[in-house]
Amino acid sequence: MDPASVRMPRIKSRSVSLPGQTNGSSATTLMAALEFYRQDPVAYVEDIVFRRVTDRPRLDSSGQLVAVLPFQADVLNAIAEYPRIALRAGNGMGKDALTAWAIEWYLITHSRAKVPVVSPTSRQVRRTIFAEVSMWARESLAFPKLELLITGELRHRAAPMEWWALGFAP
Repeated sequence: MDPASVRMPRIKSRSVSLPGQTNGSSATTLMAALEFYRQDPVAYVEDIVFRRVTDRPRLDSSGQLVAVLPFQADVLNAIAEYPRIALRAGNGMGKDALTAWAIEWYLITHSRAKVPVVSPTSRQVRRTIFAEVSMWARESLAFPKLELLITGELRHRAAPMEWWALGFAP
């Protein structure tokens, strides 16, 4: 992979500096952050998903900094802009990670969101998609707000019956 094609995370600490942010209440700051990340899912992935709870950068198995690939950034931005998108890519391209990031991003940035995750088989839902969701969400800074269930569900702790991502097969 060409190092020039990899986007590097923009922040080095847990505090996120938002454009035009003033010293206001924490609720105002939270609402501004949610609106900022609702418009920029790539920034959400880089700033929230890639930052570990331990506040150390996330590294892959070879010790390289994990980064959003250009095609993944394009897809994330398309998800934020269009109501429907389709993606066709080969094996090992990062589609499952991309799906996990998009599920978490949408669940956190859209109040009372319901995210149906459909796959041809229930095995793919549980062992592929929600295994990837679990791997990324467990160490995301947003994880304290989320609850992973063994049944292939991700629920927001604030309203678990109304705010969820649920996997199923037709």
